[in-house]
Amino acid sequence: MEKKTAIMKKNRFRVRVESVDDLPIVSSMLQDSIIPIADLKYIPNEKKFFMISQRFCWELYQDQRDYVASVTKNRPKESLDNEIFERVLCAVVFEGIDSVHVKGLDLKDRGQFLNFLSFNFKCQQLDLIFSDHKTIRLCTKLLKFIAEDVGQSWPTTRRPIHWKE
Repeated sequence: MEKKTAIMKKNRFRVRVESVDDLPIVSSMLQDSIIPIADLKYIPNEKKFFMISQRFCWELYQDQRDYVASVTKNRPKESLDNEIFERVLCAVVFEGIDSVHVKGLDLKDRGQFLNFLSFNFKCQQLDLIFSDHKTIRLCTKLLKFIAEDVGQSWPTTRRPIHWKE
């Protein structure tokens, strides 16, 4: 475990997004992040939207296909229970945000958690898409944000599973 933590300290995830072409990379790194509603903040006079996510460290697995293949219905659940994975806090700061709209969630419900799936950008709208049909729409004339890991990673036995049909 210490070796992985050292890797996370050395190879922090940090990216500046300024193009639609950057979205797939950031989206894959943030996929399965847990985001408490309490860690979302829009500051209209600064035109900024802040999000702190508990990012699952997919990059610690050299080949995600091997990981997905190892998590099948043929493998006993008990064999997965002893595996240790990692999460890390990732700060995401969106700039030039004119307004924020939500679908399927209440930003005043500070005890709620979101599970990030992906980004979708078109017609000057960046949608943050979460599980359970929840969406945060950021209206902006430009696509510009930074995502950066902060602090040390921590161990978890909980890992996202995407079953293949």
